Amino acid sequence: LFVSHNMASIRQLCTHCVWIDRGRAREIGTPEEVIGAYQSSCATNDQGVIEAAAFLNRSGSQEVRVRKIELRNQLGERTGVYGIGDDLQIHLFIEPAGAPKKVKIIVSLAEDNGGSICTLFDTDSGFALQTVSGFRHVSLTLVDLRFYPGTYRISIKLQSEIFHYQSDAYDILESCIAFAMVNTRAVSRELRRCDGLLYLTPEWK
Repeated sequence: LFVSHNMASIRQLCTHCVWIDRGRAREIGTPEEVIGAYQSSCATNDQGVIEAAAFLNRSGSQEVRVRKIELRNQLGERTGVYGIGDDLQIHLFIEPAGAPKKVKIIVSLAEDNGGSICTLFDTDSGFALQTVSGFRHVSLTLVDLRFYPGTYRISIKLQSEIFHYQSDAYDILESCIAFAMVNTRAVSRELRRCDGLLYLTPEWK
C-alpha cells in the first residue's frame, strides 16, 4: 500500500489508485484516471484567485485558516498566467477561528504531474508571523520565474510552532491553486518541458 500526494511516484509505482477525500473513496481506477480527476478538482483558472469555499482538498484543525489566495505579477495584476522572467506574488489572506495562535507558513510548488519543485518556509527568509488574532494579509514574491512552459501547482500549510519536533496542522491545502508558465520571450527554439525544468540564461565569457 502506497499513500502519497506525489503524482509522479504514484504513476511510477502503482497500477491501481484510490482517491480518498474526507474518509471516503471519491475515485477508483488507473493512476491516470484518478490523478486526472484529482487535478481537475483543483483551481486552474486564469484569474489567479481562489476563495475558501472552493478549497476541496483541505484538512487540519481549522483553528487558523486561509480565506483566500491571490496570485499577482510584478505589476500587481491578478493573473494565473506568467511569462519567463515575470515575478510571482502569492498573497494569502488568513484568519483565526477562535483564540489567537502563532502560525508558521509553508508554501510548496510542484509540477502538474505532482513532482515536488521546492518547499518554502517563512522563517527561512527571516519572516515570522506574530500571533494571529484577527484577519491577516501575508505575501511572498518569487522574483524572475524561470520555469519552462507548463502548469505548476501551489500547496499551502499553516501550522503551529514546532515543539519537541512536533507541530499542530491548522490548515493544509493540497494543490489548491495553479498557474501556467508561457513562453513570452524571443527564443530561437521551442522550449519543451522534456528538456528541463528551469530556463536559465547565464553569463558566458
